[in-house]
Amino acid sequence: MTDLLSRVEWKHDDLANDLAAHVGGTNRLTFTDMQLGPSGSVRPDVYTIPTTYSRFCPLAYECKISVADFRADVTAGKWQSYLPFASAVIFAVPVGLIGKQDLPHGCGLMTRGPNGWRMVKSPTLRPVENLPLAAWQKLLFDGVGRAERFRQAEPRKASRWHARDVVARRIGQDVADLFEYADVARESGRQAGGPDRPA
Repeated sequence: MTDLLSRVEWKHDDLANDLAAHVGGTNRLTFTDMQLGPSGSVRPDVYTIPTTYSRFCPLAYECKISVADFRADVTAGKWQSYLPFASAVIFAVPVGLIGKQDLPHGCGLMTRGPNGWRMVKSPTLRPVENLPLAAWQKLLFDGVGRAERFRQAEPRKASRWHARDVVARRIGQDVADLFEYADVARESGRQAGGPDRPA
């Protein structure tokens, strides 16, 4: 299964949702594809704000699944449009797509490999005192419901769902169903006195 996951060709939205499940938690509100204001405002792939009074450090993540898309973003300076709303911009990519040397100055890099997400390079954090009123309104009106699903998500379950999806597409629905219930079948075999088999 590890070899299969290392060859996954990620779709953009799947990568963003997987990242959101990873970075979301009890101390951060996490949003995907959330416009930070009225129509035409910037829209990070994943955006998080801390639920703390001590240090306000919102982060914007840009997910890239191709080198061409990454280079186009960097050349156009799209990532810089997030700076009024974020202490840092972090590029999130499948492992091996780009390296630290490819990053714009100050940006961070996270990679998704077969064993999950890893911070390859931490970003340079900048102070952000507050967000514009329109951004707070958008987050309040449209974002709270979206954020709540990531506060309750478990990254392991998100990874397991993605693995099952890959198996379903490549091998077939029947095998994917067997994969999903493998733990139950193995436990039933042990209780029945059958031989233990490696996972």
